[in-house]
Amino acid sequence: MIIGIDVDGTLTDIAGFMLEKGGEFFQRPAVDPKAFDIEQMFGCSHKERNLFWRKHLPGYCRKMPIVDGAAETIRKLRDAGNKICIVTSRVY
Repeated sequence: MIIGIDVDGTLTDIAGFMLEKGGEFFQRPAVDPKAFDIEQMFGCSHKERNLFWRKHLPGYCRKMPIVDGAAETIRKLRDAGNKICIVTSRVY
């Protein structure tokens, strides 16, 4: 079997990152902490979203650790004979 695994939100906790850094960046609490995008999470404009990610994307992509157990799970899937494909649209 070929298994595709997304990075953001699957291997990393992007929601937790957006909640923490978004609160600092926008200086207010999230209006929808369960949203999947920073615009909905903080009720910001598309321009503000772009400013947020311009500031935080490089650090997020380079330093955000993978979630606990992810590496072991991927290893087990691979060892069981599956082909693992990491899927992302990251630019970093």
